[in-house]
Amino acid sequence: MKKLSSLDNPIIKRVVSLHQTKSRNTHGCFIAEGWRTITTLLAGNMKLAGLYVIEALVEQAQDTFKKHELTLVSEATMKKMSQASTPSGILAVFYMRQNPSSDAMGPGLVLANIADPGNMGTLIRTAVAMNIDTVVMVEGTDPWGYKVIQATAGTIAQVKLYQTSWQHLLRAKGTRKLYALVPHDGKNIEKTKCNDGLLVIGNEAHGLPEEWILQCEEQVTIAMSGKAESLNAAVAGAIASYIAFGKKA
Repeated sequence: MKKLSSLDNPIIKRVVSLHQTKSRNTHGCFIAEGWRTITTLLAGNMKLAGLYVIEALVEQAQDTFKKHELTLVSEATMKKMSQASTPSGILAVFYMRQNPSSDAMGPGLVLANIADPGNMGTLIRTAVAMNIDTVVMVEGTDPWGYKVIQATAGTIAQVKLYQTSWQHLLRAKGTRKLYALVPHDGKNIEKTKCNDGLLVIGNEAHGLPEEWILQCEEQVTIAMSGKAESLNAAVAGAIASYIAFGKKA
């Protein structure tokens, strides 16, 4: 088992740099923390770049991981590497996956300019729960950021993840229909067959741009019997995903 003790070690500095999007893109790596998230990512065949653990968790870690995969660090070093308010004591660095081929794009979700990492992570986790394997990111927050990864609980490894522009999506989707999820005046999603296309969920505050809505083949709405004007993006996306994909699984 390797051991790193200096906060100035270049390996530690590189891990800390992955807190920033620019550095994640430069190195092609991201951080994950905690047993559940790390083991779920490994089960989804994400490639491990480094695994760091504090002394108190070494024995437990050796029951799960191979000794040569582990690097022992001090609690002070772990605190510097971690982005959690209370570090779990185990942190992994994984290689990011590249965009799959457009030919592999199937029915699924389009997360269009989702800004909140928690919402994005929740929607990815919902996609996995609904047996959706295609998730397309159009602008929005970085899906490989710490808060997104933790919100997915590692299930991001279970989807084909595309990062693209709206115009490229229009070209790459082929014959698949785009179904814009809008708060009002769309077709009742329960009466629309969406599970053969791509369900487009827009920004939390502003929804989908009007131009993008008009470029979708259909507009769908969740029927609500109450008086709320709209739903949170993650809640709306989860309900719509269940109606469109989960009920038909």
